[in-house]
Amino acid sequence: MEHLRRPNGAAGVADEGAARGLSANDVAEFTAGAVEHFAWIGRTMGSAADGDRRAAIVAGLAAIAAYENGLAARLLEGLHANPRIKLYGPPTLAGRVPTFGFTLQGRTPDSVAEALAARGICAWSGNFYAKEPIARLGLDQSGGLIRVGLAHYNTRDEVEQLLEALAAL
Repeated sequence: MEHLRRPNGAAGVADEGAARGLSANDVAEFTAGAVEHFAWIGRTMGSAADGDRRAAIVAGLAAIAAYENGLAARLLEGLHANPRIKLYGPPTLAGRVPTFGFTLQGRTPDSVAEALAARGICAWSGNFYAKEPIARLGLDQSGGLIRVGLAHYNTRDEVEQLLEALAAL
């Protein structure tokens, strides 16, 4: 990591933390790109026409939320349909983001995450920095939870692949 030190003491380049080696320009360019991405989604897939950038961003974020909610509804339905899955968190989409924590009867969370990874499916296992809640749920000795999340770049086919893989484990 030493090679990430500021070149010749350049001003505006972080020395420490997650931004180490990044200049203020790098961060600003990333942020501008992300904001423009949301505006593009709003203009092409949302309800915003060309013109007002703020309206395009708002429409983009609304379009993303609607798309993610559709994917999440299908995933939630499939998780509830599998009798070996115990879902943690709200049982419906109300008050939930498209991230799901669950256990699979007969399998450790690590073994499920590894099996899904072997199929090209990203999943995580563990306590996710929620040591106390995981302990209170009695899940700390078995390795915590399996966690999967959806975003606007996921597809319905990927949700179906995940549900099929979980059913096969």
